[in-house]
Amino acid sequence: TATIRTASVDVSRFPYAIGTTTDLITKGNVTINGPISQNDNTINFNNMFGISKTTMEANANHLYTESTFSQPVDGITWVNVSSGGTLTIAGSFTGSGILVVNGDMRISGTADFNGIVYVIGALTMTGNATINGSVIAESSATADTTLQGSVTLNFNLLEIQGALTNVQFLNKQIVAWREQ
Repeated sequence: TATIRTASVDVSRFPYAIGTTTDLITKGNVTINGPISQNDNTINFNNMFGISKTTMEANANHLYTESTFSQPVDGITWVNVSSGGTLTIAGSFTGSGILVVNGDMRISGTADFNGIVYVIGALTMTGNATINGSVIAESSATADTTLQGSVTLNFNLLEIQGALTNVQFLNKQIVAWREQ
């Protein structure tokens, strides 16, 4: 018999409707309901999720590249983008949970997502996008985060909390063991 303790992820590590390590540029009809953080050098994947990128990727429910990306997007979805490439989401897109894009991402269609979008690269959102939860862009110093068109970001603690339940079982420890 084993007793296993799972680590809960602290929702307070996701305090923003949008957080970015670079400048945030908004154009058009952009609505951000909740806190904003830009040029934030405290954004760090391991600290925010409590696990490494490698662990998250290895335990993702869906693993895509920019050329194989499709639905479903739920639980933990990890997308690896080739060097110099961009994950472009055009048309209609819905999803929930945690979406991690390891590379540049451009949303240019109609998007509806509930949870956490974490981009390790440049993020551009245009078109008609609604994100309920938190958006984080961990970009290089030369890649600004751009929102334009009809983009709505709604900070939603319940959606963040729900998304983080996908991570809590990835960081587990055996705290007691008994053989019978």
